[in-house]
Amino acid sequence: DVLNVPDEVERLSIQYSFPDWMVRRFLNQYGEETESLLKGLNKSARATLRVNLLKVSREECQKKLLEESIESEQTHYSPVGLITTKRFNRQASPAFKQGLYEFQDEGSQLISLLADAKPGQFVIDACAGGGGKTMHIVEIMKDSGKIIAIDIDAKRMEGLEIRKTRAHIRNIKLLTVDTINRNELTNKADLVLVDAPCSGVGRIRRSPDIKRHLTETIVDAYPQKQKEILLSNADFVKPRSRLVYATCSLFKTENEDVVHSFLSERNDFKLISPSERLQQLGIEPSNDGFVRLLPHRYPMDGFFIAVMERIN
Repeated sequence: DVLNVPDEVERLSIQYSFPDWMVRRFLNQYGEETESLLKGLNKSARATLRVNLLKVSREECQKKLLEESIESEQTHYSPVGLITTKRFNRQASPAFKQGLYEFQDEGSQLISLLADAKPGQFVIDACAGGGGKTMHIVEIMKDSGKIIAIDIDAKRMEGLEIRKTRAHIRNIKLLTVDTINRNELTNKADLVLVDAPCSGVGRIRRSPDIKRHLTETIVDAYPQKQKEILLSNADFVKPRSRLVYATCSLFKTENEDVVHSFLSERNDFKLISPSERLQQLGIEPSNDGFVRLLPHRYPMDGFFIAVMERIN
């Protein structure tokens, strides 16, 4: 590949302050788009909020923020997001204390919107962590139905417990991987979201340190774990219901390759393109059914999303 010559790797690596190995991987995957991608990842991320529509409209939230001398503009793709013109201390914001909004990147908001949960459904968020997407899904479901948030470590979900209380949300049950009853969940969920642990390179705008600390060895250890998490949660999905896989990685090994490997083992699942929903949100669908939110194309963190359906 003419783009992958050592001189080009070295030039991009020096010019944009990225490690050689990362530039090489991006060149192999994104070719001529690599330089734009590196520029996009080097732009500083703006403060993005997700409005809690159960409590307030987006316009009303803007007014409340303005009363606190915080100016904002509406996000272009997410119908529930605001971007503030300056950073501010959320703990000093009355609107934040009232649970009117949370901090959440626009790309992260799009994952929940593409997962497309409906009021009254039963949803499992299999890697809930701090619970940003869990909260958004509950709001989409109008706090009806039931959502189970699962993580390896209860400590990681302490933030979700706080968020849940602040927003007066009832229908979230928190469990750890050790405390779930697999038999009770098998074939029960209308939606299972696997927002998998990953290298996080899509978040470099927000955490530039990733460039320094991440190694190829760390990246190469993720796909096996990611596939195991998908396989262990697939049985919870009801027939004709959805399994959504997402990462904030931009590496094919953690994204497309993991999904293809999973689908080769589980032929009761198929990839479906959320093209109609993407068009509603103003995002160009891809030809292969995968969703790639790349920071040089869209003003948000980088994410990968695959929507799958259980066939029988």
